[in-house]
Amino acid sequence: MTAELRLTKGSKSALLWGHDTLVGRACLDQLLQHTTYDRIYIVADISPLTESKIRCISAADQTLFDALQKVVVQDVFLCVHLFAKSRESFRGLSKIEWHYTYPAKIMIALSKAGASQVVLVSSAYTFTDVLSYSMRALVELELFLHKMDLWSASIYKPAFVSSLDDREAPLLKFLDAVESRAPEIIRNSAPVDIRLLAKVIVDRAQSFEQGYNTLNHKDISKLVNTFKAK
Repeated sequence: MTAELRLTKGSKSALLWGHDTLVGRACLDQLLQHTTYDRIYIVADISPLTESKIRCISAADQTLFDALQKVVVQDVFLCVHLFAKSRESFRGLSKIEWHYTYPAKIMIALSKAGASQVVLVSSAYTFTDVLSYSMRALVELELFLHKMDLWSASIYKPAFVSSLDDREAPLLKFLDAVESRAPEIIRNSAPVDIRLLAKVIVDRAQSFEQGYNTLNHKDISKLVNTFKAK
């Protein structure tokens, strides 16, 4: 298989962790719109979503991780970016549980069921001697995924993300105009729009690219700028 081989019609299932974070919601929208995915699993106490493609796995069930081993998915999306916290589920979990323990256990269970690709939206501010518990938990998750025997692992580490809504469309146009004229170093340091980030993440998940791939903020900015030009 090569990076040029792509899926173009419904034939895959995916599990999304963090569906109610800002980044997760954007990724869920893209997964629902993408013709490749015919089923999307989320983990939640009670599913707040009624889309026909979505299947909810109960987080309240003590057999959650046993149940996950019976779920057949090819792609796993873990949206745990530090600055996209706006989540409504799992408020009872500690930061370490939410950022590391549950995603790691989910990956163990799903890999046993055949999942071969994982996408993690982490943070540019994760490094081994960081003091924040959340950031250290994400470091551990990145290292854990690196050790797993998966076909493909993509780690996105954006520094800044934006969530401008439709009411701010004039501002978006202004930022786009300024960005197009700014030096490359400035463009690659600017906040990445969440919706464009989600489009890039889901689109790139359709290419069979083997190995462990880490993308920093500059890499992500370049991908987003290229995607916008398509």
